[in-house]
Amino acid sequence: FPDGSTIPTGKKVMILFAAANHDPAKFAAPERFQPDRPGLSDHVGFGNGVHYCIGAALARALYDTVLRAMAANGRVLVARGAGRRTKNSMLRGFESLPVARVSRT
Repeated sequence: FPDGSTIPTGKKVMILFAAANHDPAKFAAPERFQPDRPGLSDHVGFGNGVHYCIGAALARALYDTVLRAMAANGRVLVARGAGRRTKNSMLRGFESLPVARVSRT
């Protein structure tokens, strides 16, 4: 552990995957969507090592294509409410997130 904590023998440890990439010591404003954030390549969103996501390259290509298309036609998505988060403690995400497509001026 980075803070030097010691886990006593016999104690259980739970890995909270939903906390990945949300360490404010690693990422400033970790809850904020910031695709150009410094150190972004250090995220673990696609896993690591032998567990690295086989679809990571496709996901990145789709993400890039969608953002470029939206920027090219001058449109952006704006959140219109807090949304409803999933109740899954292993993965973070939304069940629903109301958005509106608006023109940039």
